[in-house]
Amino acid sequence: MQKTKMYKRLRNFRIQSTVTGKRQITIPKEIYDYYDLKNGDQISFIEKDGQIIFEPSDYTVPCFICEGTGAIMEKVCFVCCEKGRIDKIMLEDNMRFFSFIGFNAFRYRVSVGYKCFNVPSKEGELYLNYPVLSLDSQEYDSDKLVWIRDFLQSKVIEMEVKKDIEKAYHQREFLEKGIEASMYLEEEKENLKSWLKKTFDDFIEERTYSSN
Repeated sequence: MQKTKMYKRLRNFRIQSTVTGKRQITIPKEIYDYYDLKNGDQISFIEKDGQIIFEPSDYTVPCFICEGTGAIMEKVCFVCCEKGRIDKIMLEDNMRFFSFIGFNAFRYRVSVGYKCFNVPSKEGELYLNYPVLSLDSQEYDSDKLVWIRDFLQSKVIEMEVKKDIEKAYHQREFLEKGIEASMYLEEEKENLKSWLKKTFDDFIEERTYSSN
């Protein structure tokens, strides 16, 4: 899948294809070329509200907030705009992720804010190298909003770590202080710390294996 095409979608089109006796259909050339499909690519068929959505399997992932349902406690999921899925490219870069969340949330009367603050360290006061999120809304339960906010914050930190694992490893003490300073719920803090430990353990194991 060419990432340069992910922001562009074919709009307002209808192309028909006939189902064969073996339950097969031919993918129209326009779709095949546009999404740069190749022999062996996996395709997903998603049923939602009486519609069948057809998409390359590696194009989107289930929304990590609503787990693909499109709803949060009888409210629509503002993170994925009720679709239940999120474009993978939105999870590859923090700035793109912030824009994505902010734009979607605004449509559902959820205010998204960002701020940066200092975290004490041996070298003195250091800035977190990622923004800290805040969510505010009269439409959603406040407790649920805190959980959503912490979950989104954990994704922000994960993306920052993945961007440069070696640098993150050398700053792991600082990162853990950042987690304590920028997240509220103990369970989410522990989940993220467990993820960090496994990520760093895998990093060390791979580096040790490569050096032997």
